Amino acid sequence: MGTRHRIDRAFIRAISPNGKYQAFQDADLTGFGIKVSPVGTVAYTYRWVKPDGTQGRRNIARWPDLQPGEARELCRREIALLDRKSDSPLQLVERKAQRVAVQKVAGVPTIRAFLDERYECHLQTKMTQARATLTAKMIRMSFPKLLDTALDECTALTIEAWRSDLLKAGLKPSTLNRKLNALRGLFARAVEWELIPVSPMKKVRKQAEPDGKVRFLDQEEEDRLYAVLAARRALLCAKYGADHEDAAEVAIVVSLHTGLRRGELLKLQWRDVDLQHAFVTVRSENAKSGKLRHVPLNAEALAILKRWHARAVNRLVFPNESGDAPLRDLKAWPDIRAAAELNAFRWHDMRHHFASRLVMAGVDLNTVRELLGHADLKMTLRYAHLSPQHRARAVRLLERPTSASVRLAA
Repeated sequence: MGTRHRIDRAFIRAISPNGKYQAFQDADLTGFGIKVSPVGTVAYTYRWVKPDGTQGRRNIARWPDLQPGEARELCRREIALLDRKSDSPLQLVERKAQRVAVQKVAGVPTIRAFLDERYECHLQTKMTQARATLTAKMIRMSFPKLLDTALDECTALTIEAWRSDLLKAGLKPSTLNRKLNALRGLFARAVEWELIPVSPMKKVRKQAEPDGKVRFLDQEEEDRLYAVLAARRALLCAKYGADHEDAAEVAIVVSLHTGLRRGELLKLQWRDVDLQHAFVTVRSENAKSGKLRHVPLNAEALAILKRWHARAVNRLVFPNESGDAPLRDLKAWPDIRAAAELNAFRWHDMRHHFASRLVMAGVDLNTVRELLGHADLKMTLRYAHLSPQHRARAVRLLERPTSASVRLAA
């Protein structure tokens, strides 16, 4: 067991965010603790072992909404009704009856109350602060008429009517699915925490989405892009009297050769870039999937990062003007894109370009999935049509070997 601490105001105020999630266990109440996000948000949590042997974790509240003593007492009241591995069958039955009785008295919260008081705090323990805030904001802005509806009064029919109205208004199926997935997660937690018996989202099916077109650069477009970057570098060299790339050029080249998402790329620190062994590390807190991954650097990406590192004066690979935070955007990109005449080519399409070129070179889809950081192979299958060779190889496996007598007869 790790070190336990007396969690009070002084202890919380003394914690410094370090860019990673930090967890601390309380010395007074076993299982009670706090989790600190990479940017310093503090949530009170409780951990215990469920009857099936898995570890449960419940988010109690956030600091400074509740003081540590208040959160500890609230935790004691809530955990009195939790099932544990050490409970007997009779205890489990009795405790479930207690929970039902308490729920009848307390009433089922509204979507707004559940989101504000419990679910958003839960999100902050599962994903980055930015993604948690974005998800909660999406629910609030997308379902304003449902927010004051009790969790058990929201029906599949209500949600289907909402979707139908937005489809008629011209909203894309993919956008609707993102909004519904956010709401689906909220109801899933409400079921898990026994606030409602079943989620209304079980009867709401995903909207069919048209196959998205994969946009990547052909050789002529890629040549034009590199010509524009070379011209920009020549102007900078003339101005500064030395070989001089700017952040936009470095970011574009690295993006084309690593497939990093823009957020993953701009949040890189030099500690994440191993120039000796030629790979970059995407840390879990910066990855969309929430999982750490390593992406190799080819010769071109490695060379430009080495030159960029020689001039670096900051821990960040792409710092903003003040040097205290990552760049939020690359303002030169629209001009570069226009100069290279890259029609309908977004920044994210550089990620498609990276994956497409790998697949066309014969790299298997699972390796591409790992490099892109896709949690599911389904996302990577959009590139499968670019590699007819792997289908041809699969079909050839069915060929029967020709016997010598048949060959002679032929």
